[in-house]
Amino acid sequence: MVTRTVSTLWIALVASACASASAGPSSEPADHHVDPAGTYDLVVDMNGMLISATLEITGNVREGWSGTIESDAGPASVARVRVDGHQLVFHVPEAQARVELHVNGKTVEGEMTGGMGAAKITGEKR
Repeated sequence: MVTRTVSTLWIALVASACASASAGPSSEPADHHVDPAGTYDLVVDMNGMLISATLEITGNVREGWSGTIESDAGPASVARVRVDGHQLVFHVPEAQARVELHVNGKTVEGEMTGGMGAAKITGEKR
């Protein structure tokens, strides 16, 4: 049951981000201390189950950010991507999840929360 729930959440996360859905311009002004554009190698820890993923963020401050996530479980889109200082925040619609990553140089660390619980995320920008 846990494996199925974890797999379902991750599939939703990946399906949500890799569809290359555009987040569009952010309606909230943000303090853009970091440039989130790039490719991130991530590890998602869901109750001890480690899942590798690749997060790709594209765009710019003026036009907004968009992104995709790819893992062995498949692709997912990210939506409502924004940067607040050193925080990269986005939603994964299919998983009904919110992801908050703290950016420190090339490393990221944070959490995904949603209807199926929480997961820790760590990673590095290429």
